[in-house]
Amino acid sequence: EPFQIFEKATNKFGFLEELDKLITEFKRHQITPEILKEHIPYTSENITLNYKLADFHYIYENLNHLLQNQYIDGEDQLQLLMEVIGKTDLLQEAQIYINGFYRFTPQELSIVAELLKVTNNVTIALIATEDEVNKPLDELDLFYQTKETYKTLELIAQDLQVEQKDTIFITENDEKAQPFVHLQKHFDDRPTPSYMDTVAEQVVVAEAVHPRAEIEGVIQEILRLIREKGYRYRDIALFVRETDQYYDLIQTLFHDY
Repeated sequence: EPFQIFEKATNKFGFLEELDKLITEFKRHQITPEILKEHIPYTSENITLNYKLADFHYIYENLNHLLQNQYIDGEDQLQLLMEVIGKTDLLQEAQIYINGFYRFTPQELSIVAELLKVTNNVTIALIATEDEVNKPLDELDLFYQTKETYKTLELIAQDLQVEQKDTIFITENDEKAQPFVHLQKHFDDRPTPSYMDTVAEQVVVAEAVHPRAEIEGVIQEILRLIREKGYRYRDIALFVRETDQYYDLIQTLFHDY
């Protein structure tokens, strides 16, 4: 019998979704069917866990076999990326910027390591203060995962003997950061006190009568930046919180313009 514990579970609602999540986690943590199989004997004292891992291995191994050279998912693409970074000349003179992460999966860290080997400069933005970064790791810290990531990246660079430049901390004394410091400081204050200094277009707060007018205003600003300020479309990103309300409007209006 291929299944020792999941035979009846395979037809239950939600089983495939949970299985998909698990296999995705395996791939993100670079656990192959071979690695999984090697660890199954270590769970022999826990029969239930042992059977579950055996079933997972059976599914995972056969899935890989069936999909090999035919289909790939997002995690497979990352694995392929990691394997070809060192084979291309495109990245040798590149400057890489990585933003929006507070932690990396082992698979993503492997990609960062490969980039460090071939590129001139890799800059990674993380959210933590200088004081927090210099404190010992404490799992109860608000920035624990960020600090752990910071230390991990340092160790990877050391292992690869990559030159590490000084870490840049944007402080409250940084002139360019002042509008953001004001927003952060008064985030919960009502009414919010006005920012009195000149911002010179760093932060612009706009109001519209309805969502359509809001998107049209955004489009006009994008066109202005393109025509008058020398921007290119790829320089601009649009962040939207309420996608249900705005998605169709954005699709329609962006197409019209």
